[in-house]
Amino acid sequence: RIGRTGRAGKTGVAVSFCPSREKVKIARVEELSGVKLSFEKPPALQDVEAESLENRVSAPASMRTLYISGGRKDKVRPGDILGALTGEAGGFTAAQVGKIEIHDTFSYVALAADIFDRALECLKEGKIKGRRFKIEPVK
Repeated sequence: RIGRTGRAGKTGVAVSFCPSREKVKIARVEELSGVKLSFEKPPALQDVEAESLENRVSAPASMRTLYISGGRKDKVRPGDILGALTGEAGGFTAAQVGKIEIHDTFSYVALAADIFDRALECLKEGKIKGRRFKIEPVK
């Protein structure tokens, strides 16, 4: 697996992940490219797990996601969902609405956590494009 940071003629760093059992192949890459590669050991699993747990515990979710059973095939557009939330029925601000993803048969909308429950009820009781859709929180 390789990832690089330079794009379109810019300089950058290429990072390759490979097991130590592939030292012969790595030596061949160095030989062919004329570049001496540097190596680092990956962090221990315990360190990664501890950091991941720390991040999950210390950062409360600022956004929550709703599932809507209507999508592109139902002619639902992001503006329709935004309109249902910010219009007279909802009264929420556009800043409280996050990313809206429209798929073929369903949609997702990210909402500020503090308005999530009210927005869920608003969409369940109201209509999007004049139609009612199944609305539920994403777990």
